[in-house]
Amino acid sequence: MLANAGGAELHLAARAYTAYCGTTGGRSAVTGAQLPAFEACPPLVRAAWLASVRAVSEFLTPPTSTPTREPQPGV
Repeated sequence: MLANAGGAELHLAARAYTAYCGTTGGRSAVTGAQLPAFEACPPLVRAAWLASVRAVSEFLTPPTSTPTREPQPGV
């Protein structure tokens, strides 16, 4: 997952992780342990944050729809 991620996506994942750290005082909300910088996190943790921002982006992106053609009179 990380290998095919674009730079913008990884930047968003890092920003989301940073926001989490800001809320928890830089500590794990589960264990209380000090959290590393995003780049120092294990690949699985970075992939999870990437999946999170992808899911939110997908949710916030309006679906594309193809315009429907109205029948022409007399056709």
